[in-house]
Amino acid sequence: MKADPLDLEILETYKELNPSAAFLLGFNQYAGKLFIPSSENIQGGLRRIRELRKRAQTELQEKILDALEAALLFDEPQPILDDIVGTIFSHLAKEGVNEGHLLSLLSYSSKAIDATRARFEGREVPTGVKALCLYRLSGIIEILDAVKATDKVGEELKGGCDGLKARVVGKLAKRYGCPAETEEVEKGMNGRLDLKPSELLKVTRTIRNVVQRFADLDIVRINPKYKTKLIETPSYLTGVIPTGAAQFFDTFTRRPFQLFFQTTDPKRDPDKSVSTLLNLLVHEEYGHCVHHSNSALGFMGELNPLYLIPGLLSVPITEGLSFNREREFLEAVRRLETTKKKRLANAESDYVELMKKYGGLELMNLEVEFAVRKWRLVRFLRVVGDVRLNTGKQGLLEFLDWAHEYTGVQRSNIYFQLFPAHEGIFPGYATAYAVVGQEIMSIEKKIKDEKKRVRFSTYLCSIGYPPRSAYRKMLSSYAKKLRRKPTRRSSI
Repeated sequence: MKADPLDLEILETYKELNPSAAFLLGFNQYAGKLFIPSSENIQGGLRRIRELRKRAQTELQEKILDALEAALLFDEPQPILDDIVGTIFSHLAKEGVNEGHLLSLLSYSSKAIDATRARFEGREVPTGVKALCLYRLSGIIEILDAVKATDKVGEELKGGCDGLKARVVGKLAKRYGCPAETEEVEKGMNGRLDLKPSELLKVTRTIRNVVQRFADLDIVRINPKYKTKLIETPSYLTGVIPTGAAQFFDTFTRRPFQLFFQTTDPKRDPDKSVSTLLNLLVHEEYGHCVHHSNSALGFMGELNPLYLIPGLLSVPITEGLSFNREREFLEAVRRLETTKKKRLANAESDYVELMKKYGGLELMNLEVEFAVRKWRLVRFLRVVGDVRLNTGKQGLLEFLDWAHEYTGVQRSNIYFQLFPAHEGIFPGYATAYAVVGQEIMSIEKKIKDEKKRVRFSTYLCSIGYPPRSAYRKMLSSYAKKLRRKPTRRSSI
């Protein structure tokens, strides 16, 4: 990979400060290890980062080091609990039950919890943070029970509201014979096929291959070595994955792969209709998973290894592009309604045929539009909620009441999609979807040619995780180049 000596020093520092993430990236010598967040280790990490920062020569190096410093300075207790649950799961997913590695992780986990307790002893912890910790502690207890159960281990916003109501809610309400209210229409949509929790994964598997071929043709090119496995979200992760998620493995190897989590637990916030399952699939697989796979495999050219490091810098671009991918998909399936049958490509024809199984293209497109618009509201509510809760302008219950009244989205949706899952990760996470998604859309909308838009989306999904200031320049420059050049046949 393209890197100078300082890039490699930064990468080594990243691995030492994030051994669990390094194992996920394919550096297997870090198996069974966690960073212990003691005051001494945090200060040592900050000294190392600041020493490297003085020698930084590029904006990329500076941004990566600033992000590493910000992560170490995030002074709340719940991140280490996330790290413990996620790391144990990652080991199980990647290598199965390796008793030596799991025992090592348990030892590191105990030390990490002790170090965190020591740092916060005698300090006042806000009630909301305590609740976030309890969610994650229950996950730790459950995943440990799950490991033991294997028997393989020894002893040891306003505009969005109006758009949703005006364009979609009224039409669907007529179809379902229900009041023209967001919550009632969603009930009608879920009840149309009345999918049981046990059927949700089966539906996703049924539609997945057809949707992937359609996405590859009309939305984003997918590399031929793409490998993603769909799994049901383990119960010990549903507290922080109420609907769905993606996770990436072996980035720095020749065989990177991804997991797509789909939550079915009715006590959380699972998607319950074909249209919302379709929207989830588009976001997680053809947003996040394709982004990781295309970037790791250098689909549009080899990348600097610093562009492949996950962390504070990776979230804005991957969440923003996945949020925007939902809109891109909706626009692509709408075009099928006005395309003559004889002009449809095979992948498009197969998609139209698949939709007949679930009510037909027109009805499904209307329901997909409802799902996309509702999720846009949810992402904008995350921005509003993040600000109001963290500035003390509203309490959680007060915000939930206001958001439900203002948008019509169910309180349980808003709660699960703002508080336990997203407020506990790091500051600004909840806002990344809407803010960056809109930013990407504003650049993409200037490209009028549909084939060039596919090239733009493919480029976006193949540049890794540059800092926000860098990828804005990269995307604007690439979009400008596409607008200048005539459309030519290309492999990408």
